[in-house]
Amino acid sequence: MLFPDPTNDDCANAIPINEVTDLPFSTVGATASGDNPGCEGDPDPVDIWYAYTASTSGLTLHLTYAEAALTRLAIWDACGGNLLACNDGFGPVCFAQQSSIKMQVAAGVTYYVQVGGNDATTGTGDLTIFLDIPGLWTGAVSVLTGQLPAKAG
Repeated sequence: MLFPDPTNDDCANAIPINEVTDLPFSTVGATASGDNPGCEGDPDPVDIWYAYTASTSGLTLHLTYAEAALTRLAIWDACGGNLLACNDGFGPVCFAQQSSIKMQVAAGVTYYVQVGGNDATTGTGDLTIFLDIPGLWTGAVSVLTGQLPAKAG
């Protein structure tokens, strides 16, 4: 798959999204934004940005960046704002060098998602954001097994 240079290369141009499954993206052609999340890796990462608005409050957000290369994800409260979470690989819901983040979200709040490679790595991948609602199936496929999650309770 060919990808054009990303239009969401800076936080100010973040692409608005809600919960997504396997959203294809590319950091090829992206530039360093100057926003350093500080969780290992290159201090000025090559990155792209999404503006994720949560659909429901008080639930756990699972955000994954699946790619073969070293990966890094960060969540900010605003462009140039406060870092809320960061992971540079071996995240809580991924294997190996893939990044993932679990955190609480609030309905209607926009979170800025910085997607990039660790150590200035670029490449393609898939972004998944889903809400983990105990006892309720959300329609998300497990990022670990590729199967629908078992209903809790």
